[in-house]
Order: sequence, then C-alpha cells, then structure tokens
Amino acid sequence: MTDTPANEAQSPSITVASEQQGRPVTQGNPALARAGEKIRLVTLALGALVMIGVGAWMAATTSDLRVLTGLWAMGAVAAMALFSVLIVKRVFSAAQASLPGWLGLGYLGRILIVAFSLIGGRFAGAEVRIIGVALIVMILLSTLAEVWLLSRARILNVVPLDTSV
Repeated sequence: MTDTPANEAQSPSITVASEQQGRPVTQGNPALARAGEKIRLVTLALGALVMIGVGAWMAATTSDLRVLTGLWAMGAVAAMALFSVLIVKRVFSAAQASLPGWLGLGYLGRILIVAFSLIGGRFAGAEVRIIGVALIVMILLSTLAEVWLLSRARILNVVPLDTSV
C-alpha cells in the first residue's frame, strides 16, 4: 500500500491512539482521580461500619458460636474491604489497555473471598449464614458507593488530547 496523503494523515492518529492505551486511566482527568480516592475512603468506612454491625450482633445474640462466628465474619469483611480498596487503587492507576483485566480480577477476587470465607467458616464450625450476610452487605454497600461516587463525579465523556507532545 502506497502512502497517499490520506494514509499519511491517518498514521499520527493511530500512533496517538496506541500511546493513549498505555497511559493511566486517570491521566488528564483529575475528577476521576478524586473519585477513586473517595471510593477507597468510603469503602474502608463502610467496612468498619459492617464490622461494628457484626460486633453488635455478637453482643445481642446468645449463641454458643457467637465469638467464633463474629470474629470470622469481621475478618472476612476486613479482607473484602482491603481487597476492594487495593483493586480500586490498581484499576484507577492501570493503563487503559489493561483496565478490563483488572476489573475482571476484582470480581474474581471478591468471589474467591466469599467462597473461602464460607468454606473456612464451615470447617471452623462457625455459623456461615452470619458470615454470608456480612459479606453480602459489604459487597452491596461498596458497589453502591462506587456507583454513587462515580455518578456524582464530573468526569468528561471525552478527554481532550494533549497535543503538546
């Protein structure tokens, strides 16, 4: 294929597009970076709130397994909150080309935390219903917080190209 004026005009845009695939998602978009920071803080706060709820359940119930179940549920919620914070941080600092992979890894990690928490809790003799409810509440609250904070952020639909490069 010969280089015609039309082909020559297209080649810089292809180069710019391939360079954009390697840059972080938040580059040139401070509103998205602020939203990511807020999501991490709110997720940790929600994790603490769910753990306080599990502690209140431990104080209110008379079950023989309340201490084991409560501590196991608190550990599972803490693991879920920390994993969510780490994966959100990684997603927001990842290159655009690897974004779907990090999002998929986040969902897979959450599923594995739920599975290992429930299976481990059953082997330890804890009440898995309480552990499951605590994890589901944590997942729902963190997902709702992500959606709410991202919907309120003033994120441009199109990020202007940096033509100074």
